[in-house]
Amino acid sequence: MKLLIVDDEYIAVEGVMNGVNWDALGFEQVFQAYSYSEAVEILQRTYVEVLVCDIEMPDGTGLELVEWVNAHSPGTQCIIMSCHDEFDYARQALSLRCLDYVLKPVRYPTLTAILKKAMETVEERRHRERMQNFGQQYIEMVSGKNSDDYEDAVEKVEHYIREHLAEELSVRNLADMVYIGA
Repeated sequence: MKLLIVDDEYIAVEGVMNGVNWDALGFEQVFQAYSYSEAVEILQRTYVEVLVCDIEMPDGTGLELVEWVNAHSPGTQCIIMSCHDEFDYARQALSLRCLDYVLKPVRYPTLTAILKKAMETVEERRHRERMQNFGQQYIEMVSGKNSDDYEDAVEKVEHYIREHLAEELSVRNLADMVYIGA
């Protein structure tokens, strides 16, 4: 997973870079930007799953950056990290579907917990997309068969899921059970 930290204050970015245990979180890359335009350049080159940004920056605000991200990279989870405790900013961030709004100076355990939440949200979205793709593949696979075969496969999968709810289910195992490649 990739993360982008955007803040016009060099010391704020360095503080986050040094204060968070990135290896423990599992981010493969952490990018840094110090302005709106620098952040957009990075986002145009690389898909970033998590964005942490300040509100006040040169050549654009963090809220404008979140709007840009929502339009161009809607799967990216956005977190505002700001020294502004004004309700209007927090309300705007919520209306832009930001995952969180945290005040600076942020305690690193708090930021770590928020970043974990962002990673979980990304993983949940990925899982939903995989399940949708599986469903689409299944529909395409059975579309050439008669409806009895389709109903039999669906019933078999439904029965298996009901019988094994307490276990971790795998798309691959379900697909193999009804002879579909996952």
